[in-house]
Amino acid sequence: MRKRYDIAVAVFICLGTFHLLSCSKNDLHSGREEAYVTLRADFSSASQDENVLGAAEYAFRSVRMYAFDGNELDTMVYRSLKNVTELDTIRIHVIQTSDKALYVIANEPASMYEMLNKVTVPAELSDIRYRMADYMAPEVFNADASFGAEAFSVPMFGSKKNISTIQRTEGDIEVSVALTRALARVDIYLQRENDGAAVKVDASATLSVRNTCASGYLLPDRLAEGVLIDKEDIVSGPEVLDVPIRSGGNSAARRFFTFYTPEYDCSAGTLGFDLKGVAITNESVTNRKDFEITLTNGNGTPVQQIRRNYVYKVYATFVSVDDGKVLLNPELTVTDWIDAGNTTLQPVPVN
Repeated sequence: MRKRYDIAVAVFICLGTFHLLSCSKNDLHSGREEAYVTLRADFSSASQDENVLGAAEYAFRSVRMYAFDGNELDTMVYRSLKNVTELDTIRIHVIQTSDKALYVIANEPASMYEMLNKVTVPAELSDIRYRMADYMAPEVFNADASFGAEAFSVPMFGSKKNISTIQRTEGDIEVSVALTRALARVDIYLQRENDGAAVKVDASATLSVRNTCASGYLLPDRLAEGVLIDKEDIVSGPEVLDVPIRSGGNSAARRFFTFYTPEYDCSAGTLGFDLKGVAITNESVTNRKDFEITLTNGNGTPVQQIRRNYVYKVYATFVSVDDGKVLLNPELTVTDWIDAGNTTLQPVPVN
């Protein structure tokens, strides 16, 4: 059985009474009692999950937390981390109320720092988009990539509402805020149907991505839409990898490429990719060939939406047919990003 791990921000509310300290953006709360909110996180088990490619997918480079009372900002705190595993505690003051809302953003890009500093109501957060280029360049990786957090850490968001910070008992109250990655991952697995033709992907091969989206929303309130873009020859293949023969369903397939994308409406153009320069060897004769794949559902209809916090796994099978011709047949499966903290989110059919 596969273990499940959550990335969860544990918020401990200390219910002692304190004098007002100037920790909010304004002094509208003057004269009201405060409580402490302590933010903690534990990543000790997250990296063990099989759906995680590296620390870039679960580590924190920065954390920002807003506390709102309805549409009024109580306080906000931001912390940049020197070490991606450093996060232990962030303590802030909040006003004691019966209906507090916490919004947490992890791994914001430097380009959004000033914009996020100016947020005063929750609706402003819903309008904020991030650019993929602010997180990683390029957004596509081959099988040789390490996915270390030194290069990038993916954007995450979580919220918790209806929190009471009114003193009832002594000690802390723990509130868990699940963080969900604000993007999707696409893995391209390759295999061949039989031993008719040898297939190899090496550094001479390239991958292009069609109809992807350059930016997405931090919050899950809406899907990005509009102009889609193509990224030509964005990454070369791994040094040398022979494509294995299919066996046990898709268990023998190897991951050759991975790319990230915001969640978005792709009805204007279905997400796909071009694999160029694949080495096909038939009877000791090797030729370089190009292949094109579009993401489709099991019934052949184009995928209309890419949703955050899912892994889209494309199992592409090379099939040898008559006269040495080779076709590439794709099969798409969608799984949840196991350790992302949203345990109620289950794999669903692709829309």
